[in-house]
Amino acid sequence: LKRPHWPAFRASQQRARDVLPHTGMAVTIDLGHPTNVHPRNKKPVGERLALIAAKQVYGKSVEASGPVIRSVKHNGARLVLKFHSAKGLSTRDGKAPRGFELRVSDGKWQPAKARIVGAGVELISDDIKKPSAVRYGWIPFPEPRLNLINSVGLPTVPFARDVLPASCRQILGRRVRVLCQQDAGSTFLPNALGGHLGGGLFSPASVGGGAGGAGVKDFSD
Repeated sequence: LKRPHWPAFRASQQRARDVLPHTGMAVTIDLGHPTNVHPRNKKPVGERLALIAAKQVYGKSVEASGPVIRSVKHNGARLVLKFHSAKGLSTRDGKAPRGFELRVSDGKWQPAKARIVGAGVELISDDIKKPSAVRYGWIPFPEPRLNLINSVGLPTVPFARDVLPASCRQILGRRVRVLCQQDAGSTFLPNALGGHLGGGLFSPASVGGGAGGAGVKDFSD
């Protein structure tokens, strides 16, 4: 059941969520099963959906999202990733973050070494000096499981982003003007409900689940 379109399907769910009012999506890519899109352990899925309802509907001051990509930029030979909802950023197993990949100019993807720095992540690859894009969790079902979480144990949202070249940034005194736009069509944003492998939509009329994946750009292999 490791269908190759799942990562792109997850991103399409996020885009639908972004344009539909009163909609949410809980990321559950860490809870799924490789051969069963309807695993038996429903409690943690329900708990994550309840957090979203508590925040969006009842106005409770709770963290309802895992870390969500905010920016990607170069820092010498490294890429620096910043996130929303990233207080207490850590890994579930105490090991280095897994699931990050960098794309070179010929379109091929290679794994990247990652380390947590504050509320962000630094990426480096021994073979890639100028990556054109970065992605996280862009796989039908990650094994071993993705491990990057925030202080309340919610998983980082899968994403794919172009890496902006230096020419896209213009320094205006103390301000920085971004002249190019990072691809956001294949990222997930914080206000959502979901299925067992990373997707699923919620609205007043319906609840959906599923595997989860097609951004505005195709970030598949």
